[in-house]
Amino acid sequence: MNVVGKTGGCPEFQKMILGAFRDDPDIFLFRNNIGAVRREYKGKESFIHFGVKGSSDILGIAKKPSCSACGCPTGVGTLISIECKTNKGKVRTEQQDWIDNINKMGGIAFVIRPGTDKDLLKIRQRIISKINDVCTNCSKKGIINECH
Repeated sequence: MNVVGKTGGCPEFQKMILGAFRDDPDIFLFRNNIGAVRREYKGKESFIHFGVKGSSDILGIAKKPSCSACGCPTGVGTLISIECKTNKGKVRTEQQDWIDNINKMGGIAFVIRPGTDKDLLKIRQRIISKINDVCTNCSKKGIINECH
């Protein structure tokens, strides 16, 4: 079996990001692998494709805090999708579509680069600041005292 295709352009940067968030109680991240494997079975060669084309290098979930309006636990996590690019790397159309769709659906998706995104605390704050801390019921009702 042979793995076909390129690996990401910044594997060391990805490892740094994943390592930095390993013990974070509010954010769980993991490497998302995408590609294909060539294999031969009963004399026939075929490809096994895995992952979703355009999906980000790092996926994860951020714990949503308790509702700041009523205090109820939200019990909801927020999808995180981080595309790692080299300083000159270009975001492909399908990658941008993925990022746009995640953001439209209430997730957190963005591109990071080693030259401009070295401050891990800023990356963490970027994730945490995008998580709405008011539960859906309070947000819909526009109230502060009640939740369910």
